[in-house]
Amino acid sequence: MELRRVQEVGGGTAMVSLPKEWAERNKIRKGSLISIQEGSGGRLVLAPFSGEREMNQTTLAFNPKETQRLRGEITGSYLLGYDIIKIQGSVRVSYDVREAIKGAMSHLVGLEIVEENSFSITTQFLLDSSNLAPNKIFKRMHSIVNGMHADIVTSLMEGDNRMMKVIPDRDDEVDRLYFLLVRTIRSAVIDPMLAARYSISQIDCLDFRVAANVLESVGDTNVSMAKIILELPHPIKFTKSLGVSILEIDQLLVSMLELGIESLLSKNADKAQETAILYNRFSKGLSFLRDKASSELSSDIGSLNGILDGMSRIAQSSVDIADLSVPFYPVVR
Repeated sequence: MELRRVQEVGGGTAMVSLPKEWAERNKIRKGSLISIQEGSGGRLVLAPFSGEREMNQTTLAFNPKETQRLRGEITGSYLLGYDIIKIQGSVRVSYDVREAIKGAMSHLVGLEIVEENSFSITTQFLLDSSNLAPNKIFKRMHSIVNGMHADIVTSLMEGDNRMMKVIPDRDDEVDRLYFLLVRTIRSAVIDPMLAARYSISQIDCLDFRVAANVLESVGDTNVSMAKIILELPHPIKFTKSLGVSILEIDQLLVSMLELGIESLLSKNADKAQETAILYNRFSKGLSFLRDKASSELSSDIGSLNGILDGMSRIAQSSVDIADLSVPFYPVVR
């Protein structure tokens, strides 16, 4: 690290000289333009200004017999932040290959076909990366996951499984947002100016990456719970007291996930601690609920325990997300 003393020029303007070696390496001369972006933690990010950002492009060669591999390569290129992904073949692109490409693209937000012919298909990411703040994408993921879970509990309590049939589709949307968030985070890691625009540090990027993976797994857990309800031969008939206990434990769960996410987004260690306290209450309440259900249900206890297992996994995920907010980052920023 190098320290430079701030100078003051006419009118009270503060000035710091640029390192000579850096200026020469980036061909900075009198009259050159430098972009300045204010980042998190009081940082200023400087970079030579060269006009519009050059688009990253990659070309994928396809083998008609390896369409599954092609789908993986398209997804991988998207996550690596490529703006243009061209699929090129030495033979005509068959119907099956085109469907495989479209199938891969259906999970990737913002990726569209912009050009195609008999031997190639060119796709492009059409969204403006500067407007894709990671925290907004993460909040949207949570909103969908939370709505899925609310419908699952309603379906369980009311004995109406019709809503469960669309839960997998809503989880697909969570997966799409997860991929978009991973792409956005990777782009921010590579481009300091973009990270500054998002007001996130390198550690923030790591935290969002881990938290997004945990939240995506919560969506998968919701799908498993919905499947259990769909496979019930008949609605579970709860006693009034058992139904109240289930709703109470679920309210703890919803509050726990909300607190865990708030603690991450605000870097609030107190809210993380509250999440841990709620988890202890949840664990005790869940144990009591299992014992109560065992004494009041017979044939349906296995299905209910499967749903309670899902709730337990979501509770642990809430704590995992909250754990990311505990370190006091300003020390290392």
